[in-house]
Amino acid sequence: MDKLDALVEDLTGGDVGKVTAAAKSIVALAEDENNQKKLFDYKGIVSGLLEVVKKGDGTYKEAREKALGLRYKVARKKAIKAIQIITIDNLDALVMDLTREDVGKVTDAAKSIVALAEDENNQKKLFDYKGIVSGLLEVVKKGDGTYKEAREKALEGMKNMARDFDVRKGMFELDGLMESLLEVVGKEDEEYKIAREKALAAIVNIAFGGVDVKKGMFELDGLMKSLLEVVGKEGEEYKVARENALAAIWNISSGGADVQKRMFELDGLMKSLLEVVGKEEEEYKDAREKAIKAIQNIFMDHLDALVVDLTGEDVGKVTAAAKSIVALAEDKNNQKKLFQFKGIVSGLLEVVKKEDGAYKEAREKALEGMKNMARDFDVRKGMFELDGLMKSLLEIVGKEGEEYKVAREKALMAIGNIALGGADVDKGMLELDGLMKSLLEVVRKEEVEYKVAREKALAAIWNISFGGADVKKGMLELDGLMKSLLEVVGKEGEEYKVARENALAAIWNISSGGADVQKRMFELDGLMESLLEVVGKEGEEYKVAREYALAAIQNISTGGADVKKGMFELDGLMKSLLEVVGKEGEEYKVARENALGAIVNIATGGAEVQFGLATFPSLLPTLLQYATKDSPSPECRRKSVWALSKIARNPSTAPLLLTPKDSTVDILACVIEIIKEADEDLEKWDTNNGIEFESLEFLMNVAQAEFAVPYLRVAGVAKVLAPLVKQNHLNSLMAAATVAYLVGGDEEGELFDLLSDNKHAIDRIVELLDNTLNLKGWNLKGDKNGYYEYGVFPLHSSVRAIKILSKSDNFKDYLLSKNCFALLHRTLSQFITDTNAGRAGGGAADVESAALAVEALHELSYPSPTSSTSALDIVTRKVDSNLGSLTDLLSDYKDRSSVKSSKEYASSTSTATALIDRISLLANEIKVKKAVAAMKRRQSIAPTPTSEHPADADEDAGVSEELVKAKEALERNLANAKEKARLLEEKIAQTANEKDARIVELERKLAAAEAAKHKSREDIMQAQLNELMALTKGLHTKTDTVMSDLKEIKNTVSTTLSSLQNFYTGESDVPRYILVIPFVKKTESTGEKVSRFFSSPKKFFLSEPTAKLVILCSYDFSAVVEFEIEEPRQFVKDHAATIQMTLKGLRMMSQAANVGAKILTGASLPFDLPSTESFDSFLDAADGMVEGALELAGDEGSEEREAIRRINDQDGGGDVEAIKKVVGSAYRKLKDFLLQEGEGRMDEIRGEMEKVRGSDGKEEWVSKDNLDAFHKERQSVEKVLSKSGSVEKLREQVTVDSPRYATGDDDGLADLLEKMKKKAKEDWKANPVAKKLFKALSKKGGDDYQIVLSVLEGEAFSDVDARYEEVLEMLED
Repeated sequence: MDKLDALVEDLTGGDVGKVTAAAKSIVALAEDENNQKKLFDYKGIVSGLLEVVKKGDGTYKEAREKALGLRYKVARKKAIKAIQIITIDNLDALVMDLTREDVGKVTDAAKSIVALAEDENNQKKLFDYKGIVSGLLEVVKKGDGTYKEAREKALEGMKNMARDFDVRKGMFELDGLMESLLEVVGKEDEEYKIAREKALAAIVNIAFGGVDVKKGMFELDGLMKSLLEVVGKEGEEYKVARENALAAIWNISSGGADVQKRMFELDGLMKSLLEVVGKEEEEYKDAREKAIKAIQNIFMDHLDALVVDLTGEDVGKVTAAAKSIVALAEDKNNQKKLFQFKGIVSGLLEVVKKEDGAYKEAREKALEGMKNMARDFDVRKGMFELDGLMKSLLEIVGKEGEEYKVAREKALMAIGNIALGGADVDKGMLELDGLMKSLLEVVRKEEVEYKVAREKALAAIWNISFGGADVKKGMLELDGLMKSLLEVVGKEGEEYKVARENALAAIWNISSGGADVQKRMFELDGLMESLLEVVGKEGEEYKVAREYALAAIQNISTGGADVKKGMFELDGLMKSLLEVVGKEGEEYKVARENALGAIVNIATGGAEVQFGLATFPSLLPTLLQYATKDSPSPECRRKSVWALSKIARNPSTAPLLLTPKDSTVDILACVIEIIKEADEDLEKWDTNNGIEFESLEFLMNVAQAEFAVPYLRVAGVAKVLAPLVKQNHLNSLMAAATVAYLVGGDEEGELFDLLSDNKHAIDRIVELLDNTLNLKGWNLKGDKNGYYEYGVFPLHSSVRAIKILSKSDNFKDYLLSKNCFALLHRTLSQFITDTNAGRAGGGAADVESAALAVEALHELSYPSPTSSTSALDIVTRKVDSNLGSLTDLLSDYKDRSSVKSSKEYASSTSTATALIDRISLLANEIKVKKAVAAMKRRQSIAPTPTSEHPADADEDAGVSEELVKAKEALERNLANAKEKARLLEEKIAQTANEKDARIVELERKLAAAEAAKHKSREDIMQAQLNELMALTKGLHTKTDTVMSDLKEIKNTVSTTLSSLQNFYTGESDVPRYILVIPFVKKTESTGEKVSRFFSSPKKFFLSEPTAKLVILCSYDFSAVVEFEIEEPRQFVKDHAATIQMTLKGLRMMSQAANVGAKILTGASLPFDLPSTESFDSFLDAADGMVEGALELAGDEGSEEREAIRRINDQDGGGDVEAIKKVVGSAYRKLKDFLLQEGEGRMDEIRGEMEKVRGSDGKEEWVSKDNLDAFHKERQSVEKVLSKSGSVEKLREQVTVDSPRYATGDDDGLADLLEKMKKKAKEDWKANPVAKKLFKALSKKGGDDYQIVLSVLEGEAFSDVDARYEEVLEMLED
């Protein structure tokens, strides 16, 4: 208080901080009433404060938006408070200054009053204080230019005081005040612009008074006229004044029914208001809203008067009424009331129907009114169902010409709004006769005048596409719709911006119509290309279009697995998605998220797609980077983790995810951090689409890969998941499954303890398996988080967890007590019978779940050390005494082609075999024990009384047979155990220089535990086997005769094939082998035509105008390229020799290892063999076809007949050179035909085949599918039996232990053949296979005998024993 000069210096300086601090200090000082007068009187205090006040005035808007301006705003508030404290008790001084002749003092006083009146507590006090208002009015009346600022502040002071309710009435009644305000309102000089706005603002506040004030103001002479004059002013300088005048009218219009009625009748009022409503410029936005509010106040209780005007004959009143309805319907609270009011809609429809040009504006407004009313959901359905309304709208849409331009647009907008009335309305609109046709006609208009109409028509189509799945499917199938939408999408330029976006929005909606719609959209010609083209567009103009196109792609990617795979393989799609994901900035936020959503969906397309995504250039590094906290947005981060979790479903991707080459991101650390942050917060775990859920799903999926187990264990995943495992909801199920995947053979540590102590977690896994097999959901009573819909987890996830747990002796008994054996048995059964397949897996397609079930069943077949009971014991006692059902399932399983061809699960066939053998051992346990005792007695190993010897030779033979079966089963089990032990030993020995030492040590520890378990089993089986081997020593049958015959046949086939190639020396420009077969059209019966070919080959081409020429692969004679040929009879005649050489090749190739089995089934033929025909029948028919064609040729065919004779004589030692000449001539004819100019035949052949050189130096035409096999397997026949010692090895390994095949002489094969011949004779009529084998074995030669050879030598069998077994099975059959 003694240093106020320093305070003034800071207050009036340029440092904002000091100014603010000075103002705050004055506020603090003025809190003490002893200081207030001294502060007020001290030179520079009040004037300084007023300068600060000015800094925050509206004229300083830009500065205020800056950091400096904002700080001044704070200072202004403090200054105002200081002024209020200082002056409110010194108003007499204020009045004195206000009424002086000193303009500066007057202005400062007016500013002080403005500041004081900011506080609602001061407003009435100021108004009541003698001299304040009168002084302000005197200032307002001064016309001197020097009083401009004082005048404006005086008006602002009155405006601020009028915020008080009681003051309003006092001001209105104060003599001369309203007149002074109106006088200022009437001033048009630029000097009075701000004063005008302040005066009108004061009138607005006064009009907030009571009903009597509002009525009085309406009746005040000149007030409404002045307000309407201002409303009618145009230009930016009157913007604020217009808005204030309309706000005053709005306030007055709430003055009761009498005021509203009189306002409705006031000449020019409604016209002025409606003119403002009709203004569409941005500067009229606020004015429009206030005018509409005034109209609503005036009309909503006088709609009957509106109906009278609307239905009258006065065009002006009709138009005004329609405009009023437009304004009223702007407010959502009025829309339904207007629609339901009698006469409103019917009146509007009558106006719409009027074609008189005088009604043009009324018609447009009537349509706009209906459009506005249709914003209400309930009104939409009512409008659609209203008789005649849709018809009237469509008639307007169909009108052409400039006169109807606006009406067309309004009608289309009304249709668009009505289309948002729900699924029933959308379906009705799609089915409404003529509606879609009318909309598409507008869409196809390209004239400039149709720009808006086009956009609105597309908007209506977009809205209709919100309908149900049937509507979306119907729109997809609607003739011309998709084509029209794609044409619009392809348009470029600003003119088509909105249309493009609306068309894409419609496509987006339609694409959510279900799997069938998504598949058809993906296959729709041009659609994906159009969407990708839009995605590639850059710039603000395409921002929305890009987002919609990506949203459509995202929807389509939710289709079936074939769609997802197709999208992944679609040229450019993944690259485009990644480019969008990599874009930075807010402009691409939605596009990025949509692109990531599409990647997530595609990643659910199966193992092949998942691995493809994991290896797609830059995809994994991008997703891994976005999975961190550095992601552009939380949604991008969530979807990136989500995509990674789907990719992790394929165990092969684990190394790429956990040890990426092109990224330093530790994804395990990322997801673990997310889960840690969620902790046990149930709100975060309350959804199955949050980032916490996706992180947990990632761990669950990746943990199913053997590679990942040590990484997750070292990372401490079990400790992180422990809190979740102990709970009881959906996410605790996922946590429990993840922990189960990580349990190893070591059976120790936190993982084992966690599940051992929380066996309810295992219960959830078992329950998941049961529910998935039954296609049902799951719900834990009393747990809101426990529910999930069927299909959240694939079947294999629960089966794998049980398989891993079943390896642990400590969990076996518990799993068996939970009926796991039956569930696993059912999983395998549903695979074999192809039943109960669902979106979560199962059925014949789910090889993975079936393989895991087999492995789990095998593990459970071994009892734990603490229990002598295994799964097999339980089933024997309770379900299936001889385990026949399971044996049958396992036998079918190991023979399934889908299993044997599976890269990941082919090895499970050996597990199935091992389990069959274990079942066999169990089922024959008693018999084996008896057999061992009998054999011991017979060999005098353990002498017993005579009475205990077998009763007869039959029993002895049976005992020997059971011994053989037991021995074979043990051998297979032992071999399986040894192989697993060998692989595990290799794994232990592997080095891993690049891995973390902890990972390597854990891998070795787990592998060692697993190997020890197998070694223990191996030791037990080896002891059993040694005992049996001692008992069965000497039971062997020689195989010399069989091997000798096979070697001789091999040499014959090899020589014959080589000789066939020699006929083509030097000729390789075109393929050599061709067939002519029936040409079957789509409308013809394949079976009928093919049957005629077999029954009458000589006559076949007499009635056939066309046939099919088939080019065959030289490697396996499979069909590769087909051509339709005319005049087949002439073609066969011209190329008879070439066809005949092909037939010879087919006969020989049917004996070769690589194709014998295939040709027998007809798999390599261009058509399926009829069930009554064999491949030999086909060859015979083809021979007959050639013979018939040459006979029909008469003398012209003599040369070709001679050629065929020579070729056929070649088997009997015919003239080789002569045959070469014939074959060469025929080959050149074929070459001329295939190289015929303009036909492009060789271009098509080169697209599917390639000329290559074999190991024998000769060039062959081989299909591209067979190239690898050609190079690797051509010499397979020579390799199989020509290896040094291979025959001897085979002879040593192959034994026939069963006494039924044992013989005492050297000719064991002859004895065997005699037995088989006898068996075949008995049932050859009922068994064609037996007949063929009987025939083959009788003559030890011919085509069928070669089939036996092909089985022996075919590479489909990986070891000698399996090949020999296959031959024995054929012979036994």
